[in-house]
Amino acid sequence: MLSAESEQILRRFGQAVQTATSLAGQGKIQLTPQYLEKLTKPKDGDMWSVSMLFKYGPKGDKWDAKVLSAVGGAMLDWRSQQQMRPGYSPPSMTIGGYVPGGYVESDHPWYENLGLNVSYISVGADDAAARIRGIAANDPSLVLMQRVSENAAASRQLLTGPDGAKHAKALVDDKWHTPGSQSFNDAQWPAAVITAATTDRTGHPTESAQAAANIINAGAAEYGEEKNKSAYDTSQYPVPAGITRALAQVFAAYVPDFAASHGMGKDQPAAAATGTDNAGRLIVGHQTASNFLSMIMQNKDDAGNVVNAVNAQISLTAARGMDSPEAQTYLENLAELQGGVTTAAHHVGLDAEKLKDEANKKTVLWVDSLGGAVTAIPGLPIEGEWVQMAIAGALPAIKESFSTDNAQKYQEGAEITFYDDQSAMRLPLLRGLLIGGKIEPPQGHPEWANGQINLKTAGDLTDFNSWWQQVARQQGGRLDRFDDGMRTAFDRGNSAG
Repeated sequence: MLSAESEQILRRFGQAVQTATSLAGQGKIQLTPQYLEKLTKPKDGDMWSVSMLFKYGPKGDKWDAKVLSAVGGAMLDWRSQQQMRPGYSPPSMTIGGYVPGGYVESDHPWYENLGLNVSYISVGADDAAARIRGIAANDPSLVLMQRVSENAAASRQLLTGPDGAKHAKALVDDKWHTPGSQSFNDAQWPAAVITAATTDRTGHPTESAQAAANIINAGAAEYGEEKNKSAYDTSQYPVPAGITRALAQVFAAYVPDFAASHGMGKDQPAAAATGTDNAGRLIVGHQTASNFLSMIMQNKDDAGNVVNAVNAQISLTAARGMDSPEAQTYLENLAELQGGVTTAAHHVGLDAEKLKDEANKKTVLWVDSLGGAVTAIPGLPIEGEWVQMAIAGALPAIKESFSTDNAQKYQEGAEITFYDDQSAMRLPLLRGLLIGGKIEPPQGHPEWANGQINLKTAGDLTDFNSWWQQVARQQGGRLDRFDDGMRTAFDRGNSAG
C-alpha cells in the first residue's frame, strides 16, 4: 500500500508523536489541551491514517498508557460503526447452473479510499482475493489492538473505568473474522489485549479484576447472542477461536473466584469484590458464570482448558496439603464449579464423555505445567491467606498451559483416555499428592511419578483404583471423605443449570 519512502516518513512522524505525548504525560512539556483529539477524533473520521502512525511508530510499550488507551478506545468506538469486512456468498449450484462465490459489501466501506473494493459486481475473483488480504492487513483496529496489547497498563485502562464495559463488548464480538475462503488471524490482537488486561493478579490485582469482570460479563452476553444466530450468520462469523482462548485464560486465572462464588445470587453480574480484604478478587453469579463458560466451550478445544484449569487447582491444593478447613472447603467449591462446567458444556452440545475427551487432549500439557508451579509453593499458607495462595500459585502453570508453543508441542496427549466418572476428581487429587511428594506411585507404574497418570488400558484403571484404596487406607479414610464431599458438591453444581 505504501512506498518505502512513505513508510519512513510515517516511522519518523510516529516516533515524534510518541515522544511528544509521552513527555506531556510526564509533565515535562506542555501540549495544547486538545492534542489527544487529533488522534481520537481525526478530520473526516480518518482512523486509518491515525493507525499508520502506530503501525510504523514505536511498539506499544513505548507509548504513554493514557494516550494509547484513549486512541484504542476511540478506535473500538469507530469500529463498532463500520462493516469491517464484506460479506461472502460461497459458490453454489442452482437450476441455472454453477454460481461462483463472491464478496458483497456495504456502500462506501472504510477501505474504499484505499482502492480495496471487492464486490463481485465489479471485481474479479483473483483481484478480490488479493484485495481481501489488503483489507485485513490495513485494518486500523487491528493495528491499534496490537499496540495496546504491548502495553499492559494501557490494556487495563481500556477495559476499566466508565467505558470499560463497552470496550469489553467490542473485544469479545464475533466480527474479529474475515468471511470467505481465506483465513486470517483477525482475533490475535484483541485476544492479546484481553489477556494483558486481566491476568496480572499479583502486580495489578485490583485493575485486573475490574477488567476481568467486564470481560466476563461481555462474554456471557455474547453467548446470549451466539446461541440465537442463524446458520448463515454463523457461517459468516463463527466464534473466533482466538477470543475463546483468551476467555479460557481469564477463567483459568480466576478459578478461585468462580469457586468461591458458589451459592451467589443467580443474576449477580461479575464484579470486582468490595471490602478491605477483597482487593483484587471478583464475584460472579451462577447465570453469568454459566453463560461465560458456554461462550468459551463453543470452541471445543477450549473446553479442555476449562476442565483442566479446575483440575489444576485441585492438584495444587492436594500438593500443598489438605488438612486445613480452608483446603477442605476449597476442594468442595472446586468440585461444585466443575459440576457447573459440565452443565455449561452440555448447553453447547458437549455431553460428559465428549467433555472428558476434550479435557484429555490438554491434560499432558497442564500436568507438565503444574510441576513448575508446585516447586514455587512455599507450603501450607496461614489462615486467611489460602485464596491468595491459590491465585498466585496457579499463575505460572496457567501461563505455560496457554503458551502457543507448548500447545503445539503437546498435541500427542490426545491419546490418553479416562475410563469412568469414578476417576474424574480422584485423578487430580492423587496427581497433586504425587507432585507434592506426599505419596509414591503404585508398584508397576513408576512413570506416574511426575503426575502423568495415563489410564490407557483396563488394567491401568484397575491399578489406579487399587492404588486409591491403598492410599485411602494409609490416610485413615480421610481421602474417601474428601472424595465423598467433592462428589456431593459436583452433583450440586451439575444440577444448578
